[in-house]
Amino acid sequence: MGFDITLHPISVEEIRRFVFDPLVDRSLVENRVCELTKDEEKMDFIKETYEFTFNNCMKNRKVDCSKLSELASKVSSFLHPYWYSRNLALSFLIQDEICKPVIRPLSVSIENGDLKQRLIQPKLLIEKNYSSSGFILPKDTLDLSNNLINSIKSQAEILKEKTLAFQNKNKSFLSYFNIQFSNGKTSTHHFEQPLKKITDLLEDDETLWGIRQALAYCKTHNLGLIESSDLVVPMSGDFSCNPDNLRATFLQKNKDKNPVNN
Repeated sequence: MGFDITLHPISVEEIRRFVFDPLVDRSLVENRVCELTKDEEKMDFIKETYEFTFNNCMKNRKVDCSKLSELASKVSSFLHPYWYSRNLALSFLIQDEICKPVIRPLSVSIENGDLKQRLIQPKLLIEKNYSSSGFILPKDTLDLSNNLINSIKSQAEILKEKTLAFQNKNKSFLSYFNIQFSNGKTSTHHFEQPLKKITDLLEDDETLWGIRQALAYCKTHNLGLIESSDLVVPMSGDFSCNPDNLRATFLQKNKDKNPVNN
């Protein structure tokens, strides 16, 4: 099925305010929801998300931060734009040693204390569908924004024939998905999954578009980043995030085809 990756900019302070503070004091959830949206339907969705996450993230006094990372991604989609990337994530580049291992536990966003001692996050990278990564600190998104492409170019020169392990695990295929917009119109797009070599990452501007745009936004606004898999599935039209803030190449193309007349 491949991976529908979304990259979610978020600050350390926002993780504390919208994730850890309401985890400790559930009475804050209502207030935080009201800060995120005034839309009643979306408010209900966020409340349900908080309730489900908090009811399922604790076991034997330990707190599973992978579930909190997913919550943080969903919350972020109401605070900032977020970017779509088909079958390509920083997690995968780290696994292939193309990118520095900059993903840290979500617990780096809070100070030492009882809660921090209870937080666990054994998997920091996305390794399977329907999962979320740890947290990339603002200083590391800045470094990646400045140096990721040069790093890939250097690796491509050294290891021209190296196969990308994460892509080799997935079959290449051509498929189609329908995008439904808020105005009710739909648009059909196809996607391919041709990446096999490091050099393929640099073939065109679209391949790394989502990652580059997300990092550039983080750099501009001094934000960290969380990656999630399959919170947005364009093929089926499933959205577990705020659809209004999604950024994707297929949406850019649709805008180009249907320019707005001012």
